[in-house]
Amino acid sequence: LSSLGTALFIAAGGGLLSSIVSRENYRDALRQTKMLGAVSSILGGIIGGTVVSYMVFTAAFLFDAFSFIAGGAAAIAISSSTIPEHGTVPAGTPTNRLIQWKEDILAGFKFLKRLKIVMNIALLLMCLNLFLAPLSIILPIMVREGQKLPAWYLGILQTSLSVGVLLTSVFLGFVAKRLRNSQIICLGFVLVGMGLATLSVTKGSALPVVVFVCVGTGMTAAMILLSTQVMTAVPDAFRARFSAASSFLIDISRPAGLAASGLMVDSFGINMALAMVGLGVVALSPVIFLIPKFSVFVDSKPEEAGLLIRQWYPSVYCGAGVGG
Repeated sequence: LSSLGTALFIAAGGGLLSSIVSRENYRDALRQTKMLGAVSSILGGIIGGTVVSYMVFTAAFLFDAFSFIAGGAAAIAISSSTIPEHGTVPAGTPTNRLIQWKEDILAGFKFLKRLKIVMNIALLLMCLNLFLAPLSIILPIMVREGQKLPAWYLGILQTSLSVGVLLTSVFLGFVAKRLRNSQIICLGFVLVGMGLATLSVTKGSALPVVVFVCVGTGMTAAMILLSTQVMTAVPDAFRARFSAASSFLIDISRPAGLAASGLMVDSFGINMALAMVGLGVVALSPVIFLIPKFSVFVDSKPEEAGLLIRQWYPSVYCGAGVGG
């Protein structure tokens, strides 16, 4: 239930940014969002480690629950101030918000299915998420059982991950001028996989912190570039619905990954489980180049991505009645 709720929450939140920011400003907005998220994660890691160390675990869960409630309230406040005025709602739009949400999600899935290259990217990210999901189970076991470290060390690792996110948000533009987007995306996923695999043979408390900075750096670089190209290619009329549908599709694999994590640890041990997760991500990384026209799409300028999609899938836009 928690995983399903998280997927729904991310799906709803994912559509907000695309609905209020123009495609020209989407990369900057996404980068700034990642920076704010990194800062909040750093604070969350510090607070979480403190709460777990000096209070009961129930308090940590209550803090976590409160963060989702606050996030949901913020999402409602943002969406209520950005939905069209009553007089501008197109004829035939459902008045029931729940029915409208369902129809928007279904429309987003239909649009996603018809854009083959974007659908393939979403499926690959879903597979990557399947490998990464067990980390939320494996890491606490590694810290407590494998490394014999205190509970607050998990907060340090979370903070290190956010430091990597923050560094990438600041320096990604510099790196993007020297490497192609497709190279950065692939190298980013490889960095994530190699970092996680390294944890399986790492001893002590210092090196895992460095590894998690690298993991945060690689994942953020790859996701910012992918998200920017995809969202700038989708017409404005479909961006919010498309973002919600793709986010839900990617995160729905999380329950399967969590279910597999316990089996992996019991069958192979904590170190082998970490190695399997990391090497699985590394093995999937070059698969992105097997997606037809992937390099052409992600290496194009953001303003050209939409033109390429329109050329490759003209029937999608004509059938949807989309003009831009």
